[in-house]
Amino acid sequence: MTDNSSLVRDAVLQDLGIYQGPNYVFGDDLKTGRVVTILEEYELHPWPIHIIYPATGFLPTRLRVLIDFLADAFSGNPWVKDVK
Repeated sequence: MTDNSSLVRDAVLQDLGIYQGPNYVFGDDLKTGRVVTILEEYELHPWPIHIIYPATGFLPTRLRVLIDFLADAFSGNPWVKDVK
């Protein structure tokens, strides 16, 4: 088990095993057919992302800008749910 996606990608491309996780690790490899999707019925569910900040009456503009930026950046990601 590892959290190093490059290591996992290399292992899969060398036929050393299978991988379950976000498709972006193999984006180009999936498009070119170097790897294929198997066990589609066992797809992972999207993960929520939370931004935690102090609950004060004042929200600094820079924090609001960051929240809006992250929500926009992750809104098109199928692995992230509940982006608001």
